[in-house]
Amino acid sequence: LHRAIKVVPCQMKQQTQVEARTGLASIYSDKHEYVQAEQVARQALSIDPRNALATGALADALYAQGKWDEAIKVSR
Repeated sequence: LHRAIKVVPCQMKQQTQVEARTGLASIYSDKHEYVQAEQVARQALSIDPRNALATGALADALYAQGKWDEAIKVSR
């Protein structure tokens, strides 16, 4: 999935890119790969900074890494 997102980003609509990256962040979190989850959640938020699901995915990844203050800040 991560390679697919990299290969065709220009062909995807912005919202589709956000949804794909947010979904990938969730998959990484499920696999306890929180650094990768943080990275792709941040990518999603760079496209749509107000996306609630991407914000939640980022906050979850940060929290799981022990970055509690940053997770709280992101959640606000």
